Parts: sequence; C-alpha cells; structure tokens
Amino acid sequence: MPTRILLQLLLLAGLAAPLGAFALGVGQLTVRSALNQNFEAEIPLIVNNPAELVGLTTDSIRIPLQQVFADMGVERLEFFSKLRFAVQTTPGGPSFIRVTSVQPIREPSFDLLLEVVWPRGRLLRTFPVHLDPELYADRQAPPPPPVEPLPVQAPLVEAPTEASPVAEAPGAPSEPPVSFENASLYGPVRRGENLTRIAEKVRPSPAVSVPDMMAILVAGNPQAFSNGNPNTLRVGATLRVPSPQALGMTGEPAPPAPVPDIAAVTPVEPQTSPLLSPVEAPMLTAPPVTETPPVVETPPVAEIPPVVETPPVVQQIPPTSLEPPQEIIPQVTLPLEPPPPVV
Repeated sequence: MPTRILLQLLLLAGLAAPLGAFALGVGQLTVRSALNQNFEAEIPLIVNNPAELVGLTTDSIRIPLQQVFADMGVERLEFFSKLRFAVQTTPGGPSFIRVTSVQPIREPSFDLLLEVVWPRGRLLRTFPVHLDPELYADRQAPPPPPVEPLPVQAPLVEAPTEASPVAEAPGAPSEPPVSFENASLYGPVRRGENLTRIAEKVRPSPAVSVPDMMAILVAGNPQAFSNGNPNTLRVGATLRVPSPQALGMTGEPAPPAPVPDIAAVTPVEPQTSPLLSPVEAPMLTAPPVTETPPVVETPPVAEIPPVVETPPVVQQIPPTSLEPPQEIIPQVTLPLEPPPPVV
C-alpha cells in the first residue's frame, strides 16, 4: 500500500514538472518612440526553457476581438489593427516581441491589450502605454550661471550693487491653477479609462487643449494619482472638474460690434492745403470768325449771232474789145405752185 501511494505521487510530480519547466511569460512593455512618431516598443519574453519558444511565431501575437476588449474593460482604438508584431530570438540571449506601426501615433496615453497563442497555451495581457510622459512631469529649471564679481577700482568708490534675485526653479504646483469652486464631479473612474480620454470629454471647449485640461485635473485631484503622476490614475477615483466660468469660458458668444450708421456720419468737407493755392485755368478765346467773301456772279456769256449767208457773187466777165457788152438779165425766181390735193 505505501508503495502504491509513492508511485502515484511520483506520477503526479512527473506530470507537474513539464508545466513548470515550459511556463511562458511576458515582461513590461518598453517604448522606444515618442508622440507623433511611428510606434516602436519591445516586450521581453520570459521562459524557463528555450523549448517553450518552439511554435511561437509572428502569427502567434495578435490584437483580440472587440468582445475581448469589452470583457476586459479596455477601449479598442482604431489604430490597433494597424500594428505589426514580430518575435525576435537570439541564441543564448534575450527574446522579445517587437511592436511597430507604419504611421505616427497621436494618442499620448492608451492601454494595449495583446493575445499570445502558442501550441502550449494562451496568454492575455494589458500594457499601459505613455508616449509623452515628460510633457506633464515636473521640470526643474537649469541652475543659473555663476555671477562673476566685477573688479572694483581703488580710487573710485562705488555703491555696492545688489545682486539680482535668482528665479527659483518652478516645482510642482501646490495649488490648482484654476478655482474648483462650483466644480462638477466625474466618476468613479472605470477600468480601462485613461486621463487623456477623460480630459477630452470634460473640457468645456476646444479652446482648452487636452494637455492643459490633463494638467488641471492632476493639480485639482491629487488623491486620484500616485505621487502626482498623470499616468497612474486610480480606478474608482472621483475627479473634480472646474466649471467653464473658472476656465474663462462663459459659454455666451460675444456681442457683435456695433455697425456705424452710414446716414448719421457727418460729411467731411474737403480741406485745401495752405501751401497750395488754386490755379486759375486760362480762358480759351475763340478765334475770330472770318466773313465769307461774297460770291461773284459770272456774267452771262454773250450769244454768238447767227451767221448770215453771203449772197453768191456773180462774177462779171469784162467785155472784150471785139464783142459788144451784153446786158445782164436779172433772174426772177417764180414761186412754185403747190401740188394739187390728192383725192
């Protein structure tokens, strides 16, 4: 009987040994990029036996479905589907998951939920990501340069100069930058919410930037953060939100500027410069009108009298000495009788 019990215990120990030897885990996510840059981060793989990495490929790391995000209380952002994953292993060295993106990331703070599936199991893990923590961290001003004393001349007595006060480095604000009188309440903070999303919801106007609203919420609700770090918002905390009046937002549009009445404007009389005297334009005199000379009438042309036919000259033949002179018988022209009428 004792031998049988011992065999059972050894069998159970043998079955449990591989489970511990082949355990796979992941470490904290380390960001290698900044805000408005292509995302780049590394997640170390923790294994007790290198054989556990067998079967772990790039397809083993993926973004879970929307239902898994809802069950875990994490918001699934749109750019999660554009992330790229790669498993990098080095013989004898560390192994890690490399997370990258092909476009810049605009969200300063979000929660990344990853699902790792390999032949021996399945793992879900949420990684808080903060791309711009230095924007809200306390900044210490650099120490002022040492002031060298001015040389004092012996014969001249100068009044001691007072050293200018050195501005102290601004530390963490001890009081909220705005008044929280009549403030409203937001909360309790649910799991998966981050300060960036809350500041974007509660800011009264786009005129208040999201980083400024985050700084106001951190300063006015120190109990909701660990050591004033905006990246450590506590689940279940209730935040005080200042009123729009405290932020300088009245919510009422400014009255339009009065439009001057054109009819009521007094006309401005033109002023002449004393240096310029009006110049009289010379008067143009019309040229004298010349009288048109009278038209000289052309005298009528004298008519040429008709040519009178000269009667024929009868040549007289002188008488010869042998013939006696002959008498010239005048010729009588008898009128012709008209012809008888034709019956």
